[in-house]
Amino acid sequence: MQDHGRGARGSRAARALGGVCLLFVAVHASAADPPLEFRFDNGIEATIYPPEYILEHMITVRPAGRLLRIDNVQYTLVTDINDPIVSNKGDGRFHPIAVDDVVEAMREIQIDNAQIRVRIYLLPYPRREILDSSARGDVVMLTPGVREVSEQTVHFTVTHEIGHIYQYRWMPDNAIAHWESYAGMRGIEDRSIYNSAAVHRNRPHEVFAEDFRFLFGGTLSTMSGTIENHELPLPTEVAGLSDFILALPEARRASAARLLPTPNPFNPSTEIRVELGQDPRSRNVTLRVFDAQGRPVRRLYQGPAASRHLRVSWDGRRESGVPTPSGVYFARLDFAGATTTTKLMLLK
Repeated sequence: MQDHGRGARGSRAARALGGVCLLFVAVHASAADPPLEFRFDNGIEATIYPPEYILEHMITVRPAGRLLRIDNVQYTLVTDINDPIVSNKGDGRFHPIAVDDVVEAMREIQIDNAQIRVRIYLLPYPRREILDSSARGDVVMLTPGVREVSEQTVHFTVTHEIGHIYQYRWMPDNAIAHWESYAGMRGIEDRSIYNSAAVHRNRPHEVFAEDFRFLFGGTLSTMSGTIENHELPLPTEVAGLSDFILALPEARRASAARLLPTPNPFNPSTEIRVELGQDPRSRNVTLRVFDAQGRPVRRLYQGPAASRHLRVSWDGRRESGVPTPSGVYFARLDFAGATTTTKLMLLK
């Protein structure tokens, strides 16, 4: 929960809109502020949902309280600052983050061609399930402060959360080779210390988001001169880190691949056509089959390929030659740091 006071606020809307195109403003009969669509010069496209819009259009009132639903996930809002879950009562009310501060923070991110699309929800109240701001997939949810939230805090928080969105888009968890390169570069290879269940500062996703903020954030985002994990070197002291993060979109596109099984469903065999996004001759290509529980069934191909197009057959058998039962299976291709999967249906 943010607890940062601020001085008198002038309107900064004009300054915030510099270097950004306002694409579309939805019109509603309601007086509530509608969602705003922005496209920034740095390649970030954003839909911002103001708190008034969320209150009027996205919240249902139930005996248990006010419920917010986003993408089939339901959250219970904490509407009373005196609720025991709120440890810091601040000035006695919640202060949603201002749209113009969020716009300015995104505009000042110094990156070219980010190619990310984000939905940002300026929550009128905190969520009981997750009190702090958070990001997942293409969604950022910004928690209100218990005092009016300072510009510096908004810039810091927004840029950090955009770092998460960039990571989810261009270095998802299944991009194993990219994560291994990043961990080695960053010195976070020890998984007993750096893992998703570790303390916040030691979670690889958080290290990445902080690196993004520190390397590409505007002046207010980086004013602290530090990152959350003080035991790690500053991102600017890690050779090649900035170039690695900037190159992720191109590396991800280059490693794109498609798997096209025919027939599917099948019995007794299917042919999987593999289309690779780049020349595979200097890179390892691995195609495996897993069952619905994620257990390995058969390795179909491993090694370099002569061209970007492969045709690999699976006869529905395990490595041992034993036939597999009817059911759902998954073909998984690992290539150039990315993973591509497709569903296979064996019907007998």
